[in-house]
Amino acid sequence: MFRSLLTVQIASTEKQQDMELPSNMPLEELGKLILLSMDELLDGTESLYYEASIGDGEWRTLNSFQSLTENNVMDGSILKLDKC
Repeated sequence: MFRSLLTVQIASTEKQQDMELPSNMPLEELGKLILLSMDELLDGTESLYYEASIGDGEWRTLNSFQSLTENNVMDGSILKLDKC
């Protein structure tokens, strides 16, 4: 399995953690696993919004139906999850 080493941030709680994540799983599935591992839950009406920064300070919106690889998110990037 392909993996990426990223810093993951939860925007609503400002939690942050370095994680090694599967890079070929759709973000929609991966996001739920990330939240569980960081003791965060969705309330049933919330969904997740994904952004990434590759170190240049610019944030770009990610497609939740695509994987990290398909979204061109590489090792060392910051992955931000926001509940909405």
